[in-house]
Amino acid sequence: MAGDLVELVRLAALLPFSWVVPARHWPSLTRVPALLDSVFRRETIEERILHVGKVLGEHSATASPRDIVRDWLAFNYESRMQILRGYRPDRWCPEIELGGLEHLENGIRGGHGVVLWVANFAFSSQITKMALSRAGHAVCHLSRPTHGFSRSAFGIRALNPIQTRIEDRYLGERLTVTQQDGRKVWQMIQEKLGRNGVVSITVGDQAKRIARPRFLAGRIRLATGPAALACRTGAVLLPVFTLRLEPGRFSCRIGPPIEKMPEADDGTCAERMVEEYVSRLQPLVLRHPGLWRNWSLVDVE
Repeated sequence: MAGDLVELVRLAALLPFSWVVPARHWPSLTRVPALLDSVFRRETIEERILHVGKVLGEHSATASPRDIVRDWLAFNYESRMQILRGYRPDRWCPEIELGGLEHLENGIRGGHGVVLWVANFAFSSQITKMALSRAGHAVCHLSRPTHGFSRSAFGIRALNPIQTRIEDRYLGERLTVTQQDGRKVWQMIQEKLGRNGVVSITVGDQAKRIARPRFLAGRIRLATGPAALACRTGAVLLPVFTLRLEPGRFSCRIGPPIEKMPEADDGTCAERMVEEYVSRLQPLVLRHPGLWRNWSLVDVE
């Protein structure tokens, strides 16, 4: 509950700035609360910096571990401002470059549905949905109750809808999966793919089946569900990478299909597809390390 109160204070403090300050100034503005976080949560932040350094190992990124964590903190505040700005009557309309749309359209023409596997970068949650909606694709998105600002029961009811209400403007449907109805929701997704629908799923590790392919200096934990779904249904699996190019300007890239192993069982097929996905993700993380939100999913041996 204490964490929810802190989040309420954050959102209340950011609200007037998000409505009044032009978006091009948000990166400078959010450095202030990020700095305060690094002071008041010093021990936690230092542990995070150490972990990022271990994950990088000998790999060269465009920023140091300390700068990566500093950017990560600031981007979290900026993403809050983007959501809050959406409540202003004229809304928030950033410039978004959508690339690879032909891969999505080709997948739809294939007739077996499309699974969009969305990498967890700082601004991907809202910007990806915006980009697809502008292109005429109001997709079905798989979500969890904890998506948003809180994981507590109170936060799920009171805080997380602040974010999902804005995002849902750009979706055809949101399916929320819980431990109680997980099987039912996945069945609904399979049915949508069977009707040649488009489903988006954010990359993560919340699942019964996890793959641990090599990534940088460790191994990353990733749920195999989206890949297994593609193997099982014949749907096309497309990776999606959404990045900020500069303040107020974003890039959403739909990558070429991740190919299946036609003679492999679903488990082996899914693990190989995860490995292929990770090979595409790694160079982007090294180029945009502060934007990536999944450093905690990498275990260093």
